[in-house]
Amino acid sequence: MMTTELCNQAVVDAQTHEIAYTKFMSANDSGETRSHQSGILLGNIMFGVFFDGQPPTNGAPIRRRVEAVVQGDPEDTRELSVIYYPSKTEMRITRWGRGDQFILPEYTGSLFVLVVHRPDKIFVYRFDTDDSITDFLAGVGIDSTQTNSIIGSDHIARTKSLEEQLRDALQQAAQQLMLSVDDFPTTTQMSQTARQIEDHVLDHIERITTDPDSKLVSWTNVEYSLFKLVEQIRYRDVMNRGFNNVEDFVAVANSILNRRKSRAGKGFESHVAAILDGNQVRYTPQAITEERKKPDFIFPSIKQYKQSSFPVAGLTSLAVKTTCKDRWRQVITEADRLKDSPKYLLTLQQGISKNQLREMESENVQLVVPKEYIASYPPEYKSKIMRVSDFVKLVHERQDEFSSFSS
Repeated sequence: MMTTELCNQAVVDAQTHEIAYTKFMSANDSGETRSHQSGILLGNIMFGVFFDGQPPTNGAPIRRRVEAVVQGDPEDTRELSVIYYPSKTEMRITRWGRGDQFILPEYTGSLFVLVVHRPDKIFVYRFDTDDSITDFLAGVGIDSTQTNSIIGSDHIARTKSLEEQLRDALQQAAQQLMLSVDDFPTTTQMSQTARQIEDHVLDHIERITTDPDSKLVSWTNVEYSLFKLVEQIRYRDVMNRGFNNVEDFVAVANSILNRRKSRAGKGFESHVAAILDGNQVRYTPQAITEERKKPDFIFPSIKQYKQSSFPVAGLTSLAVKTTCKDRWRQVITEADRLKDSPKYLLTLQQGISKNQLREMESENVQLVVPKEYIASYPPEYKSKIMRVSDFVKLVHERQDEFSSFSS
């Protein structure tokens, strides 16, 4: 089945069943770590889908046999088990069999989708490229930071009162935004509004400097919630009126999907810029280097990059991509003056295979990942991945060190 067809089928499957779960496959899920554990780890939020009552705190593991249809193909059906281990308080889908083609090591970082048709029958999908991952997430209306959860559910650890305050603030902001525009708010408007709401309601503005990793993820989550509310308002009348023909429906659907896919990266860049601003880091966004190349950020500025007397050691480039399973190669040649320097890549990607990480290392690509996502990477690479706070500290120190050079 073609990737686009498979993605469409998975989107429809997820939207027509009450329980659909997504996660990025970790090195442990794919078998890349060769640990004694086997199978794909599920969040404990899925316990009630397969078992009755509350998760036990002791005793032997409990099991449920399930029939799993793989990649939407009824002829590729496996007899698997969902097992909950009280001693480890974790749940896995097991019995894939040695060398199963669905969970090979190279699929670390792929998007895993589980759709529950019945407690004893599931459909499982896997998407391996940035485009297919983006298409699926856009199709079901979630962001990459909202995986490892049931689609459409809000499981952010937050008190009910704060959750209600945030929801109310977002709904009010969405209505105000739509009153101020003819069609749809810009990415800049959406991102700025999301940050203002998150800072005000959750009241942790200090985390811009003390914990930029969690701040970046939180801003991204809140922005997508705001985007979804604005989207509902924008298309409510259109959906209520209905469509005269299939072509009109397809045109509107394509417009919605394309906006969902395009805004994620731009919004993420805006939040990264806000983190840099909050830490008083100098930079030039979307600067033009050689041959019309355009890295997302140049530090401390494009003027100093083009100033031949400014030391290369004081320059830094940063690419920003929500996912980077195959797009990471785009960053290698974005700045010729830095061809022998690390190419920094900030991503929300949760997990990448050892082979891809080795390739990145050989090309001198340095990953920067929010700290909460580093756990999904192979153990031997975790210490090599920079946190957002590490990168901010690096560029700040370089800025201070080379401040005496003319600008």
